[in-house]
Order: sequence, then C-alpha cells, then structure tokens
Amino acid sequence: MSLGLQATSNMLGGDLGAAIALRVLRLSVLVSVLVRLSVASGRRRGNCPSMQPITTLVFCAIVLVLVSCGGANATPTVTVGPAPAEVIEITTPEQFDAEIAKARPGAVVVADFHAEWCGPCKKLGPELVALAAANPGKLYVLKIDVDQQPKLAERFQVESIPLLVKFTDGKESERNVGYGGKDKLAAWLEIP
Repeated sequence: MSLGLQATSNMLGGDLGAAIALRVLRLSVLVSVLVRLSVASGRRRGNCPSMQPITTLVFCAIVLVLVSCGGANATPTVTVGPAPAEVIEITTPEQFDAEIAKARPGAVVVADFHAEWCGPCKKLGPELVALAAANPGKLYVLKIDVDQQPKLAERFQVESIPLLVKFTDGKESERNVGYGGKDKLAAWLEIP
C-alpha cells in the first residue's frame, strides 16, 4: 500500500479506511485509462482532441457518482448514532431469558430475530433503534442474530426473517414477519 493510501487508511480507521482508500485508487486508475483511451480515439477519427477529454471527464464523473452511491441497486439505510440502552444485543439464551424476566411495567418488549445478510433486516433494524431512542423506557428491543443464536431461533421456530416477537408480562403475545415500513411498524408496536 502506498504512503498516501496508508495515511488514508489510518485516518479512517483500519479495514474501513483501507477499503475506501482502495476504492479511490481503483477509481482514479479507471478515470486515467478512460481519458487516455478517449484522447487516442478522438485523434484517430480526426475529431477535435481538445473536446474529447471533456466528454470523457463528464462520463467518468457519472460513473464515479454511481459507483460511490452503490449503483442503481443501492439499498437506502437509516443512519443513527449509538444504540440506546433500550436496545440490547443478545449473546446467549440465558441473557435473553433474563431480559424477558425483567419487570418493565407498561413498556413494550420486542425480540428482533435478524441476520447480517438479510436485506429487509437491514432496513428494519435501524428503524427499531430509532423508535427505541425516541421512546426511552417505553420500548425495549432485544436483537437476536439467528446465525449467532441458533438455539433461540429454534426455540421460537424462526422460519422467516426479520421476525419480531412482542412480549407482554414476560410472555409472547404477538408476531410480525417481514418488513412493512416505519409507519406499520410503529402501529404494530403500539408504544404507550
């Protein structure tokens, strides 16, 4: 890795910085190659070589915007800050049982069964976190990665994700499968 890329990697922090620096390097090489090809093809056809690079740069700018935005198939995500105290990552079945058993009078407790590779889960997760942050003490979200916690997934017979399981007084009261949007989610949760 060159000195400039190493500095970028260090400033942005480890793997993320290295990935961004590598993407920038690849894009700059692509632009350079396209400009050279454009100038060469303009000279062969007898076109004005001074206008050809401008056309190529406009084309490259469009390509760069599409690549940096993830292209036409990019999935929009909601960005929120650190998770509030009401959002709990479940790492063991025992931790899950302890969180469900806690007395939370008047609060909604929901288990979010999800996976890292699940597209709808990636849309739903940040919205749950945002709702929990907007309703402190009224909504508690227990996040359960089905790949990391297969025993809990089996115990709750998770067949499709995302799966939300609502608990009332420590007992399962309702289920919701899939992603239906923020408004439907808020209505389903019935946050007091």
